Amino acid sequence: MKANRRVATYVGKALLTRFLSEVQQCFPEIRRIELEARASNEASLGLYRSLGFVQEGVYRNKTRNRDGRFVDSIPMAWSKVSGSGKWCKNN
Repeated sequence: MKANRRVATYVGKALLTRFLSEVQQCFPEIRRIELEARASNEASLGLYRSLGFVQEGVYRNKTRNRDGRFVDSIPMAWSKVSGSGKWCKNN
């Protein structure tokens, strides 16, 4: 099971890294990307932090689990590095 999580984390990080790179290169007008994660999902929170996302608060008891319990959600945001004037290779 741990090996599957490592692979999933690797793939998730690769996809999100590519996405952020494309945003910087192809969409200079996009300055910010926001997301939310469950407070209990430490793996996701760690991944997002490693890519530069910053926690912006806590939504208490926002997300309902399958078992009916509510858990906190963590809003996070990534801001584009200033000075990136690159254009997408397709432009």
